[in-house]
Amino acid sequence: MSNIVYSDILAACHELQPSLIYLSVGCAQGYHPRATAQPQQYPPFVAAWSGKKICILIDPCLEQPPYAYLDLGIDSAENVVDIQDTRIYCLRQHFEMIDPPSVQAQYRSDSEKYEPDMAFLHALCDIAYTGKTKLIYQDYTGRITDYLYPISRYDDPERLKANVLFDVTYNDGGCFIDFSKVKILMKPNGDFLHPQQETLVNLRDHQHLLQLYAQKRKSDLGYYIHWYYQILLGNKEARDWCSPQTVLPKMKPLCEMYKTPLATDKASIHILLKTALFDYCASTDHFLTEAEVDEIIESPDQYPKTLTMLCVTE
Repeated sequence: MSNIVYSDILAACHELQPSLIYLSVGCAQGYHPRATAQPQQYPPFVAAWSGKKICILIDPCLEQPPYAYLDLGIDSAENVVDIQDTRIYCLRQHFEMIDPPSVQAQYRSDSEKYEPDMAFLHALCDIAYTGKTKLIYQDYTGRITDYLYPISRYDDPERLKANVLFDVTYNDGGCFIDFSKVKILMKPNGDFLHPQQETLVNLRDHQHLLQLYAQKRKSDLGYYIHWYYQILLGNKEARDWCSPQTVLPKMKPLCEMYKTPLATDKASIHILLKTALFDYCASTDHFLTEAEVDEIIESPDQYPKTLTMLCVTE
């Protein structure tokens, strides 16, 4: 266990008011030769960030000393070091995450296990939300972190999005990242851009992200949400994998983005499916009338086929 406690780090963040807090989970590199190790502990986008930075490295297998120390020319066995404009905290412990909603629907989560770590993550978000600090959370364990983004905790979600970024790959993270391809997306005013929370038409200037998110959303919309809608209409048989408990978590981020009702009744689902289909059309310069969209939604199988047709390809 580390001799650092979360309260010490939070106190330092409040005192130093860094321009960037970088939370790196699962970033141990000792099982790689240093020459082939990834710069997960101090990646290029952190090195290039201007101003004071705080890097928080969490991994029970974190090497001693961390490769980041060696790369920065630090000769120390301490768990807290300052080098130039950066302070690094090393916590050799696990970072427990709350289960995804789909898992919570089937199993009882062990809340005592994850509560301290999630409270720390939320406290870091609070710092970024209330000040001028940016927060980047990157998980290298292979776990997906999108569902952890605490947008519902804040009165002004846009302020949170401006200052807090989960996953610099804008995809599903991963244990290994090609850092040469990582580009932090920023708006002209310096706010973070979150493609996973943008409509497809707003991603037209980023064609690779438009393709990625059109494909990602197609699965939830076409093969879960629309399937459940057809169950409600009596056109498809009920399935254990397609119930209100499994569909609602898939609807939640889409409903938040499109600002449609979050409910599993026919009317609410129809609004979401219709809004999403018009978004796909607008992003690819296709035109459908409202009557045509309604007909596609009511058809047992046409909706996923239409989304497939509208997905952009390179």
